[in-house]
Amino acid sequence: MSATINDFKLAESNKYRIGDKGSEWDLYVGLYQNYTNYYYVIFDKDETDYAIISCVVSPSTANALEEAIHKAIVKPYTLGILQDVYDNLQSGFYGSMFKIQEYEK
Repeated sequence: MSATINDFKLAESNKYRIGDKGSEWDLYVGLYQNYTNYYYVIFDKDETDYAIISCVVSPSTANALEEAIHKAIVKPYTLGILQDVYDNLQSGFYGSMFKIQEYEK
């Protein structure tokens, strides 16, 4: 029997201050876990209708996805909206493992 999204629990979360002065916003990154399966949810606190969600992955791939997220936000002052973060993720090696979609908390 495979796990459903409801079986996953928040294992770790981080908040990043993104954007240029005067137009800053909070980017939240949550890592969810069910035994040895993980996935990431990335969202803008003020725009919660959409989120970037990763595939469900193994622990080692979760570490690689975390590094990809850090690389995507390395220049936070250039990121005006969540779509900018998604575009940066898509340009990396692990880009195909992320999708942007409507999200219900």
